[in-house]
This record gives sequence, structure tokens and C-alpha cells, in this order.
Amino acid sequence: MLGRFFKRRFDRWLTKRIPAASSITLNQRRIFIFPSRFGGYFLLVLALLLTAAINYENNLIYLLFFLLLSLLNTAILFTYQNVSGLQVKAGKYQPVFAGDAVQFSLQLGNKSKAHWRIAMGWPQKTSGHYSEADIAAGVQKTVNVYCQTHMRGYFNPGRILLESHYPLGFIRCWSWLD
Repeated sequence: MLGRFFKRRFDRWLTKRIPAASSITLNQRRIFIFPSRFGGYFLLVLALLLTAAINYENNLIYLLFFLLLSLLNTAILFTYQNVSGLQVKAGKYQPVFAGDAVQFSLQLGNKSKAHWRIAMGWPQKTSGHYSEADIAAGVQKTVNVYCQTHMRGYFNPGRILLESHYPLGFIRCWSWLD
């Protein structure tokens, strides 16, 4: 009951923040950034290093701590830059029978920079899978994403998750597109 309340509230907030459109350019308003599971472990190691550096008053541990912290900061910036500016356009789809996987085509691209390891899919759909793409600068690439249908009639798969962990995997940068 409480989970459904928060899910509805989150969906309303997300609809205001990222409204439905056939073409979306990702910017700072539409991108969310948070440490991945690996990044959480990395933060835990950083906390242990800082505790050891303070406890033992060891300058080499301080050096290692600040070096790794700057690496994390750089990873945040590069992960954001990898997703920022990406243009996503809705493509074609073909009708399918109930129980088959429907193929959605999305056109990804940008005129000025390349985007690496962009994954797209529906995490809440158990039989759907993620599609990954690398997009070179100035190229429009068509990526096919599949989602399983369960009943007849019009099918609305919901918001698609677009995410990237590039370059180091410490940071997860994602957006929910409708």
C-alpha cells in the first residue's frame, strides 16, 4: 500500500520533470546520477582510508585517499558528459501477436560528440532485455529494444530506462524516457 503510494507520487513527479515526447535531448534536468553498487563499495573503501589516515596520521594514506577521491570526481564528470546531449527519437514498431516480443526502434545520436556504452530497456519487464549501443560523433544510430507483450490490444510498455556506467563503473547515470 505504502509502496504504491510512493510509486504513484514518483510517477507524477517524473511526468512533470520529463514529459512524454517523440524526440528528447538529454540535459541536466533529465539526467540522474548516483553511485552504482561498485561505486558504493568504492565509497566505503574511501571512508576506511580516511579513517585510517586520521587515526594513524599517515600522509601517504591521505595521498592515496585524495588521489582516489579525485578519480571518483573525474568519473562523475565523464559519466555525465557521456549521457549529456544525447538525442533520442522514437522510431517505428511492427504489430505483433499477443505473447510475442515487440521491437521498438530508437534513433540515437549527437552532432558534436560520441556516446559510449548506452544501455536501454525496461527493468520492470521480466522478459525484456537491455540493448547496448556505442554512438560515434555526428552519426544517427538505430537501436532496437525488445519488450514482451502479455495480452491483446494496444500495448504501452511504460517508460524506458536509458543508462550508462561509462567509463569506470563507479557512477550510474540514467534517465527515464516516455
